[in-house]
Amino acid sequence: MKNKKGFTLVELLSVIVLLGIIITIGIFSVSSIRKTILDRQYKNVKTEIELAAEKYYSDTESTEVYVDTLIKEGYLKADNKSMTITDPRDKTSLNCHIVTINDNEEGNLGIESNIDENGNCNEEAIVNSEISIVDIDGNKINKTWYKSPITLKVKFNNSEKEPNSYDYTWKSEKNPNVISDEPIYNLENLYNERGYVIDDEFYVTLVNAEETLESKGQRVRIDGVLPEIKSLVVPDKDTWTKDKTLKVNATDVGSGIESYIFSEVKENGEGDCESIPLEKYNKIPDMPNPNDVKIEHKITKNGTYTFCASDKAGNKVKYEETIIIEKIDDIPPVCSYIENTKWTKSNVAISFGCVDNESGCAKLTYKNATTNCTGASCYKTYTYTNTYKAANISSTIGTFTIEDNAGNKVICPSDKKEVNVYLDKTNPVINSVTVKSNNSNYNSIYTTITIKTYDSHSDVKEVCVSNSGSYSSCSWVNVSRCSKSENTYICNIQLTINSYEGSGDNKTVYAYVKDNAGNIQSKTTNYKLYTTCTYTNFNRYGSCSKECDGGVYYEYRTDKYLGTNCNGYGNTSCNTMSCCSWTYQERYSTGYCDASCGWGSQRITYKIYSRYDDSYCGRDYDYEDCYDDSDCYEPDPDPGYGGGGSSGGSDCDTINDNRCDRSADTLYWISDCCDGICNYAARAGSVAYGTISRSRLSAASNCSSYGPGGGGSSGGGGSSGGSCETTSSSNCWYESWGHCVGVEGYNCELKRNGCYCSDH
Repeated sequence: MKNKKGFTLVELLSVIVLLGIIITIGIFSVSSIRKTILDRQYKNVKTEIELAAEKYYSDTESTEVYVDTLIKEGYLKADNKSMTITDPRDKTSLNCHIVTINDNEEGNLGIESNIDENGNCNEEAIVNSEISIVDIDGNKINKTWYKSPITLKVKFNNSEKEPNSYDYTWKSEKNPNVISDEPIYNLENLYNERGYVIDDEFYVTLVNAEETLESKGQRVRIDGVLPEIKSLVVPDKDTWTKDKTLKVNATDVGSGIESYIFSEVKENGEGDCESIPLEKYNKIPDMPNPNDVKIEHKITKNGTYTFCASDKAGNKVKYEETIIIEKIDDIPPVCSYIENTKWTKSNVAISFGCVDNESGCAKLTYKNATTNCTGASCYKTYTYTNTYKAANISSTIGTFTIEDNAGNKVICPSDKKEVNVYLDKTNPVINSVTVKSNNSNYNSIYTTITIKTYDSHSDVKEVCVSNSGSYSSCSWVNVSRCSKSENTYICNIQLTINSYEGSGDNKTVYAYVKDNAGNIQSKTTNYKLYTTCTYTNFNRYGSCSKECDGGVYYEYRTDKYLGTNCNGYGNTSCNTMSCCSWTYQERYSTGYCDASCGWGSQRITYKIYSRYDDSYCGRDYDYEDCYDDSDCYEPDPDPGYGGGGSSGGSDCDTINDNRCDRSADTLYWISDCCDGICNYAARAGSVAYGTISRSRLSAASNCSSYGPGGGGSSGGGGSSGGSCETTSSSNCWYESWGHCVGVEGYNCELKRNGCYCSDH
């Protein structure tokens, strides 16, 4: 079987219904029990009221009476100060319910309330007889007390009756015998007989031949006797207290003491109790014996007072002496602080404590230590060491208790939350210091120093600048002369730098800022003065001191800004170009022609001079063609076509018809032939090789081959066969440019490509 894990819906509904039934039964039972209790309470109240009415009937023979009357006449005690008895079942008032006395002299509380339109019990609802007793004016007799005698008369409820047709008999509760047989009854004689106090129930009986009419009892209360103040004291009169208690013993032989007044008399006499109407008096609560009353009155204010007491009839008496009340202090002492309101950077001691201008300060308790005080004030101190403008009292000083001599206590702080400290130990902040020359052209000694600064506490007060490193010599400037953007001051201060114009000195400028507490912050910046003659004006005279390679002008120079005299020479360069940047040449020497006959090349040496000042700039070299006609003839320039040369001709007139294959290499002529070997003057492109042998020609002319030439003697003017060698040799060398020397037995000459042996 599966386990059930909860109620089904049917089961749950059943449980709910069952609980509802149980609760309903419970509520019904509780309500029933409560009703039973309230009914029982009402029965008890009803019984108490009816018993009081029966007692009232025995005293007054009144067969009908309001519950309110029973309360006021002292037969019933009310539930509360409002003099009301309520129905416990519904909390409604029973005061205007009528209690009726039956023939068995038993009381019966009515179920209806008889309240008139003014909210009072309707007296017309009670009718005991056909006649009633009223005053001479036909008014109902007051339930309260009269101050003087009144006259009673009979009022007929049936207006058809004739008052003069009856004989009258007046009696009272205290005088059961006839006291008067007049239609009206003046109580003055009785008032006098009883010592000016009447509190009696009066009755009147009217008899004629047809009927006898009896009135219900009418109580009349008259009190013409003043109350008496037997004693009046203020026990703690000479001691400081929060208040004082006036104790009075007053008596009254008649109506009883009802009210009193303790009135402060002003300097103009107003406030005397005798002049104050009774409705402003203080009502005395009901007491067992109102004829002997002890009054206690709380006094909360110093002053001069009078005391009056009044009975229920309105008779009042004044205490014979004025009462002077002093040493009342109901004003708590004040939590006092002696604050600092001027900014300082030194520790601040704040005084805290008590001020009381009434009874004076008695005690100051701080951190579980109590100090006894004298006088109107009493203080301790708390020293602040950190930066504050206003400090929270609770979190710094903390709580303390003060008490005056009257016992008034206050726990401080009360309404004050902060105390002014005005302590600032934090230096101002300097954002930047800049120096600007008052002369826009150069850094002058006359400057404007711009300081940007702020202070978050006491605020910036003054600024100054100096170049001495000490603010003692500063002329402080109030920040009122500065501009302000948000919380930052921008101050421009004139400063003459301690130097002279054009010195070129590097100077340190010191800026100082002082706040309202006297804290000083400093910041420095560097400033370089203009150097004289950095920029000049001049008048030039004469020409440049050199024609080239840098000279100077001779000048009369002054500083551009200061006008001071600068050096008269060498300050402006001129002719800075090299002397050898523009030259000319002069032929210095000529070397030997590299050909022993015919055309060759020779080296030319030049000396180079400046065209500016003819100074020597070095040497240069070049080559030029030369012609040596010794032992030479003019050969046929075209050896490929045979034939001897003119003027003696050459035995070498044929080279096997071989030519140079390249047009750039041209054979010019045969220079000589010796022993069947012909030498040729050749040019390879633009390069002249001079007279060289055929064996070397191949390298220069790129000719492919040359066949052997025929021998023969040269023609007139030519060389006869002989032994010679034209190859370069170590037996020849340069002695100097353009001159070759050799070992003994050798002739050497300068050729294009070096020194060569020409003969030996």
